[in-house]
Amino acid sequence: MSNHLVTNVSVNQVEQLPGLMRRTLGVGDQAMVCEFYAQPGVIVPTHSHAAEQIGYLISGEMRLTVHDATFTVQPGDSYTIPSDAPHSAHFVTACYLIEVFSPVRPELL
Repeated sequence: MSNHLVTNVSVNQVEQLPGLMRRTLGVGDQAMVCEFYAQPGVIVPTHSHAAEQIGYLISGEMRLTVHDATFTVQPGDSYTIPSDAPHSAHFVTACYLIEVFSPVRPELL
């Protein structure tokens, strides 16, 4: 881990997909935390990765599909996506969410 404190102004926002902005925040040896802002209607296509993914929706409404189960996620809800599980997301409204990945996903650095 290189930094013990990540200040708000020290992290750049990148466009993960059209309409989906990401900021990679704290990164440790075993896990990382990212902040996402999504515009209404954005769809993250089905994908999988080796990292376990844990999320917390701060605002908005999204539909999350993990394997073949679809859930409506609302503010204050959290979710867990197991390693290598196929999953997708549809942001019904503008959303703000925080996600933790373990292990670290190098492509998000």
